[in-house]
Parts: sequence; structure tokens; C-alpha cells
Amino acid sequence: MKKHWLPAALILLAALLFAPLCRTFVREVIVIPLLYLLWLGRFLLQFVPQASLWPVFVLLLFLIVAAAFVSRSSYRRPPRRLAPAEPDRVGSWAYYLAQARQESYYQWRLGQQLQKLALEAIAQHKGQSLKETRQQLRSGQLNLPPELQAYFEASLRPLGYLPAFRRLAFWRRRSPSPLELEPERVLIYLENLDREDI
Repeated sequence: MKKHWLPAALILLAALLFAPLCRTFVREVIVIPLLYLLWLGRFLLQFVPQASLWPVFVLLLFLIVAAAFVSRSSYRRPPRRLAPAEPDRVGSWAYYLAQARQESYYQWRLGQQLQKLALEAIAQHKGQSLKETRQQLRSGQLNLPPELQAYFEASLRPLGYLPAFRRLAFWRRRSPSPLELEPERVLIYLENLDREDI
């Protein structure tokens, strides 16, 4: 708003500075026509009855208020979009379980989730940090069943190193991936964790 007033203020200042130099021009071009318009307006208002002016003013006021209300009601704020709720842990596992039956990538992702859950449970059971437990898993010191050890190690590896993703020879038989282990085996192990000697 201030940017629009600056040019107008500069023009007005320049007009005031140059007004003494061109008095005749200002009087003939600006002052006399402006005074003539004011005299004409006053003359016309004297002949119009005052009683007829009030309804015109009230009608104008009503139109202005109505226009303000119409513009407010027509402008509706767009509905607020709620951020999509992030899936919880169980929801993501259910999705991975459904997809793991068809794609190796989801077997790997499910293995990562179950490995993280198992390591958290083992770390809590042993009273140590998750980092220490993960190092023990990598070094084979957790005393896990062999199929679970292979399952968790496969979930720790990058995706490209898994046998399911290295199919250079299509005619060869593919060796079974450790990630094809049934997830129930991990859950049974976690249920019996208190009885296990880890």
C-alpha cells in the first residue's frame, strides 16, 4: 500500500513546487473547472427535494451492505485437508504380510520389521542397548536358531545381495531365500523368549 502512495506524494510535491511558476495554467486548467463543478452540483441539489434524497442514500447503503455480505458468502475458504494418517506398526506389517506372498521386496521389508522387533525384545530381555544386540546378531553371538539367524542376517543385507534378486541365469534353479521363512516362527520365538537362554 505504501508503494502506491509514494508516486502520488512525489507528484503532489512536484506540483506544489512548480505551482508558483505556472499560476495562470493551474488557475485556468484546474481551479476554475473544479469550482464550476462544485457550483453546478450545489445548484442541482437545491432544486432536488430533500425528501427524495434520503431514500436514494438508504438504497445505496443497503446495496453496499448486501454486496459485502454476498461477497463474503460466495468466498468460502477451501476445506482444510487433513494430513494422511501414517500407518501404525501393525498396519504396515499386515500390508507387508499380504505383499510378501507375491514379491521378494516385501519379504525383505517384513524381515527388517520383524528383525527390529526381535532385537528390541532381546535387548530389553538382556538389559542392553539395541546397538549391542545388533552387533551380537552380526557376529552370531545371540544363540538364535539357525533359520532365525539366517533370516535376520538376510534382512540386514542390502536388497541387491539377496539370491532372489541375482537371477543372471534364468534357467538355473533358484536356491530358497532365508527370507522365505514363515513369520510365525519369529513370533513363536518371541513368545518363548523368557524361557530361552540367549
